[in-house]
Amino acid sequence: MSACGDDQRLFQALDQRLDRLEDNIAQNRKHILELITLLSGLDLAAKPARRNSTSVKYLLRRNLYWIVIGVLVIGWAALTPSGHYWINHLMGLIWGLSTAVAFG
Repeated sequence: MSACGDDQRLFQALDQRLDRLEDNIAQNRKHILELITLLSGLDLAAKPARRNSTSVKYLLRRNLYWIVIGVLVIGWAALTPSGHYWINHLMGLIWGLSTAVAFG
């Protein structure tokens, strides 16, 4: 008699598990249909504007970084005696070109 009772409890437990699994499957189907409904309203071909703005910000930051590095290198070179010579030479060329263009 105990073997029959054990089998009956086992079948009840299996039946309860199957009922829970069927309920979970039904709930998952509801969620899937809800997601399909929500995703059907999205325009996947349109690109988000955020990507463009972040790439522009990245490019500005990168260019600003190299400009600062360039200014620091020129400033460091200007502190040396040969740097003074080359900066004076460059300024003389710029001055000569500007006067040549201005007075033709």
